[in-house]
Amino acid sequence: HEDELKNINYQKLTYPDDLPENQEYITLLLKGAIANFSMDKRYFHKKGRIVWVTITVSLVRDDDAQPFYFISIVRDISLQRQIEDELGKSQERFRILFNKSNDAIFVCRYAGQFFEMNDMACDKLKYTREELLNLRLEDISNIQEVNERIDLYEKILTRQKAVFEIDLYSKSGEIIPVEASLHSFLMDGHLTVLSV
Repeated sequence: HEDELKNINYQKLTYPDDLPENQEYITLLLKGAIANFSMDKRYFHKKGRIVWVTITVSLVRDDDAQPFYFISIVRDISLQRQIEDELGKSQERFRILFNKSNDAIFVCRYAGQFFEMNDMACDKLKYTREELLNLRLEDISNIQEVNERIDLYEKILTRQKAVFEIDLYSKSGEIIPVEASLHSFLMDGHLTVLSV
């Protein structure tokens, strides 16, 4: 109720870990260093649960330029935070599965530039992830020969799946013959190739 809130200060409602940042902003407002501020923070609900909010706060001063009162706009973002948290957990689960695979997995653009690979791909070719991100598929394989043999690029463009034999080259120059399974699809508007 409104009367209850009038008798509770924001420090009591605020989750302890969020208080220092909140109080720092309040201090800057009072000093006149900033005109307003926005931040995400946690409040304690009357029933004890945590509510995530975005607050936007400004300070009204009186005719003598002394602090008079604060205006705070509070928006509940609990659902948004919950979705972000669940998405983060889902991405972490995917990352674990991706990297625990016994197969080397590469993801690249149609032009051949790598933008993702799993740990097994790095281990097998003896490159770091950062090194592979600066290479193209043709730098570590005989992809051009494979294309001449089975018209691979046409399969990619028409989004057909393909299974083929290809030689991969490790950082030391070792030739590693593998059977690859390739699938192309659109991701973020780009033709993308997944190879296992």
